[in-house]
Amino acid sequence: MTGKYSNLLQFWFARFYRELHRMAVHWLLHVWKPVQKVEEGYTLIVGVIPSLIPVLYANLNFLQKQELNNLKRLILVFNCPRSQTESSIEQTLRQSYPNLPFHFVYYNLPQWMALNINNNFPWLHCWLSWSLGISETYTRHAMLHDVDALLITPDFIESRYREIRNRGVQYLCSRYYDAANGLRMEDKMLHTLELFFDAQFIKETFRPVDLLNRVYMLNGRNVDFDIFHYAQFKNGTTSLMPFTENKDLIHPSQMVSQYVMLVNNNKKMPIRVNNILLLPYYYYLGGDSQLMENLIEQVKLSGGKRVRLSGKYYDISVLDKTHVEWMKQQIYILENSSVGQVRPLVKQYLDLIESALNA
Repeated sequence: MTGKYSNLLQFWFARFYRELHRMAVHWLLHVWKPVQKVEEGYTLIVGVIPSLIPVLYANLNFLQKQELNNLKRLILVFNCPRSQTESSIEQTLRQSYPNLPFHFVYYNLPQWMALNINNNFPWLHCWLSWSLGISETYTRHAMLHDVDALLITPDFIESRYREIRNRGVQYLCSRYYDAANGLRMEDKMLHTLELFFDAQFIKETFRPVDLLNRVYMLNGRNVDFDIFHYAQFKNGTTSLMPFTENKDLIHPSQMVSQYVMLVNNNKKMPIRVNNILLLPYYYYLGGDSQLMENLIEQVKLSGGKRVRLSGKYYDISVLDKTHVEWMKQQIYILENSSVGQVRPLVKQYLDLIESALNA
């Protein structure tokens, strides 16, 4: 048996497990919200975790520098009820970024309660947040914009909007899945990172639950479809528009989900290669230096072996040195893009990470 799972027992167990998830959550968003009039232009959809608001600010600080001539709506989907957020958050965001067309969406109480019974399934939050955003989209096109993806090239979004229209495809992204989850390059399954798509085609063709992860047989191989893959497989055409890592955008893959894993004591969190040390820097970019300053003090006092982050112990000394160098490079690029130099507090943070790693 070829693919992600090595034998039939593993395959059928994984498939049954995914189907249980689908059955358990399909009622959270059963149908799409009707659209009275479809407009040209595009919508950006961003999933937001209320406990990581400074990361959102960091994202918006870069987003507001983009050329956004055809942006009609920026949908922020909070994965909690309105009552669980700061009462002034909408007003504060509108005042801080007056040129961004915000539209705010929140989980209702049943949605929030259902997905918070067990926080070890971050992809369910991802699916529901994106689906709620799609449901509120009235433009023809939309783009999934990761909250931890910081855009550098000014026409990154507009150039992709032009291309998806010119090519007449339903899905456009930077790369295909390759050697992951049993998928191969020839399967032409696009990543979801900054995925542009025809939102009205999605709503006319699929139910919300059809976008969810599922285990499937594809071209004689067993595969684990990520969000949006089943839709790509069933209907529509895909196209590539590559970008240059570290030039067009910075995206520390799974930084947010790894933080959620840390907070929830999820043993699946990778220990030696993770992006959690970038989180304090994202807070700093979002105007909150307290987390970075706190970690600097902890490293000084502890000698750098273990620090506490959101009440959980985090061991710096076990991190892979090559990966730490990669994280430092991301910070250098963002510092130069933001202010043209590495600021003193950031340099102190990087130096202490280095010293802790070598302790």
